[in-house]
Amino acid sequence: MVLGAIALALAGLLLGCARERQVPYIAPTLANWARPYKGVKGLHLHVFQVGAIRQLEGLVLRQGSMIRRRDLPIFAYVLQHPTQGAVVINPGLNRGLADDGERYFSGFEGLGMTADLDTGQDLPSQMRAAGIKLETVRWVFLSTLQFAHAGEAEAFPEARVVVSRAEHAQAREGGRGYVDREFDTIQSWKLVDPSEGQPVGTFRAALDLFGDGSCLLIDARGPTAGHVAFLLRLPTQPVLLAGALAPVSESVRYAAAPRFVADMDDWWDRIWRLKRFQYLEPALIVVPDHDAGPLRDSKLPEVEWHDFTPAEQPASKSRQKNAEATAATSTPARTPSSR
Repeated sequence: MVLGAIALALAGLLLGCARERQVPYIAPTLANWARPYKGVKGLHLHVFQVGAIRQLEGLVLRQGSMIRRRDLPIFAYVLQHPTQGAVVINPGLNRGLADDGERYFSGFEGLGMTADLDTGQDLPSQMRAAGIKLETVRWVFLSTLQFAHAGEAEAFPEARVVVSRAEHAQAREGGRGYVDREFDTIQSWKLVDPSEGQPVGTFRAALDLFGDGSCLLIDARGPTAGHVAFLLRLPTQPVLLAGALAPVSESVRYAAAPRFVADMDDWWDRIWRLKRFQYLEPALIVVPDHDAGPLRDSKLPEVEWHDFTPAEQPASKSRQKNAEATAATSTPARTPSSR
């Protein structure tokens, strides 16, 4: 285990020696974006925390510590649409993690990550508790098919599962973060190519699947081969769910690069497009993958938070193991230097 951790740290060091990239030029204009902002009436967004993962900080940020671990909450979203019904966005960790958080991880990846999910904290269970019937879900939108986003993708029997064609192909090949058993029984796929859409804001392409501007699927490849971000035109303010394009707040604030991406050039271009969009449209709320604080702080009336309260019962196996494994390494996260 110690030798494995050393190998992981050395690999991270080598990967961190990447060439310095220049800030790309992005025109100070917003494509297909009305000013002042006009949202889509009738949209209502539900927010759930569906567990967390604990990962070496250096696997989240290139400049992070390869010793210190960092807690990364997982969030799932349900968008109530006036004509499309319930739309699940990134349903999060699989309920099996409540029994054994190690079953997802092995080998190289398992050295730096643990997962934590209480019984009843998975998205389907929380939706039932909130009175949202799974049978009413017509769409499941996925940024990626990696386990932290797609673990409960199979839980909605009446839904079509939307993912980019490139992401679906990559997931079928396998690789770091993909757990085939979490999506191998899905029959109703809708494979899309957001790059065929129209420009929106500072992004080159976004797909308007419903044709009303309510939920745009942004071509955000880079973190994975076919990663998608979601732009929600809520009635009061627009919300951009960045997914793995911006794992944590430092990703947005400093354009701090993650450790592992499918294509660093693509990620670099798109993270700066995100930053430029936020600068040009102050109303835009950018939500990093593991930090929904900006959305909670906005206090939008059309956003409903569902705070999970675990039942009084013995801690899950994953929680017990994680507490033992990480107690000695839990220290405050370091803030990277500004660019």
